[in-house]
Amino acid sequence: MAKKNKTAKSAKESINKVSYHYRPDNMTLQEWQIALRRQAAMKEKFAISEHNRKEYPGYYNVVNSVTRNEYRVVYRGQDSPWNYCSCMDFKTSQLGSCKHLEAVKLWIEDNHRKVCRDIPPYTSVYLSYQGERKVCLRIGTDNQEEFRRLAAPYFTPDGVMRPEALDSVTEFFRDAVRLNNTFRWYPDALGFILEQRDQRRRVQLLPEYASDTALDKLLKTKLYPYQKEGIRFAFRAGKSVIADEMGLGKTIQAIGTAELMKAHHFISSVLIVCPTSLKYQWKKEIERFTDSKAM
Repeated sequence: MAKKNKTAKSAKESINKVSYHYRPDNMTLQEWQIALRRQAAMKEKFAISEHNRKEYPGYYNVVNSVTRNEYRVVYRGQDSPWNYCSCMDFKTSQLGSCKHLEAVKLWIEDNHRKVCRDIPPYTSVYLSYQGERKVCLRIGTDNQEEFRRLAAPYFTPDGVMRPEALDSVTEFFRDAVRLNNTFRWYPDALGFILEQRDQRRRVQLLPEYASDTALDKLLKTKLYPYQKEGIRFAFRAGKSVIADEMGLGKTIQAIGTAELMKAHHFISSVLIVCPTSLKYQWKKEIERFTDSKAM
């Protein structure tokens, strides 16, 4: 019991030693941001449990005791490329860490648990969030040489998917399952592949709409040149923020982008999130300028 109190006191003393507003001179930007997440992990109350170590080595559940939100964490050691958390911070910060992953590290330290660094027997395709997102392959211990040969046309020797394999990598998935039915590909990796295919297709379609008159029949109103450029920009990006000044027709550009997306089967419906006072204005403009229905 005395040891537990000592650990809690030590963790408490570490809180707020790193400023939230100024980067310490002895830290890089990345080290500072990870330290802030470690401080957050010390402050918050997380319930942490480990999965079946034999079947899921290094897998943990992290539950926020206040919000009851649950996160899946994979921790295979400091700086392991296979570390993962299902939270949005991990997926967007490019740090390779988050407060949930830091909480698992603290839990392992406090409970004197052994970190699972072993390579699992199964082979898997996953999405790496460290730096720029990329699809990666981790080859397990089962059928190791066979998987290396099978993967060569699709992945580089260090396990990153080749750009030219974007269309054919699903064939690798099929053949990999035939080689060993424990092979796994994770949903976010497949989602990223499909997203990249869609983005490439949108870029290929853009030349059709490059001229000043190409978008004239998109809506039942005349578009200004800058509005057409806004629609092209949003269509090409897939996800974007249109930040024009008030009164310049951001709503029209958003409706035009949705119609262009729908025309090429990238979407079938759109959810508009707006203040209650603007719902009927959106509905009116959608039905005025398009043949689509709004509910």
